[in-house]
Amino acid sequence: MEGMRISSKEFRISNVSKKILQDTIEKAIAKMLGTQAFHIKKSGIKESTIDKANLVNIYFTAIKQESCKILKDTWSICIDNVRYRLTPAYFAPGDLEKRKAFRGEFFGFDPDHNTEKVMEVLQAHDPRHTF
Repeated sequence: MEGMRISSKEFRISNVSKKILQDTIEKAIAKMLGTQAFHIKKSGIKESTIDKANLVNIYFTAIKQESCKILKDTWSICIDNVRYRLTPAYFAPGDLEKRKAFRGEFFGFDPDHNTEKVMEVLQAHDPRHTF
């Protein structure tokens, strides 16, 4: 995939701003996984097909099976107060389409609310991703 071999322990964060430092991304992943180990491949930062000048896809590997279970059940990650789509690295566009069957729409949020605030408000509904 994108010139790399992919295993079932590898995950992708899609369309991340190039302005975000790798350290910030690593802290966001660590916050989600706690003490579970992971690593971002040296070749794991690829330009996004949507906007090559400004966005990248981040590929990282979860070391333990417990981490994989957490990540497969998580559809997004908060990095710098912005939600980014998180998927297994092997996901194809059709797999993302299947997730749309579980989409709900909510109205009445203040335009100043960021996606992290929306996730917090909707916590009782167990959301997987916001946009």
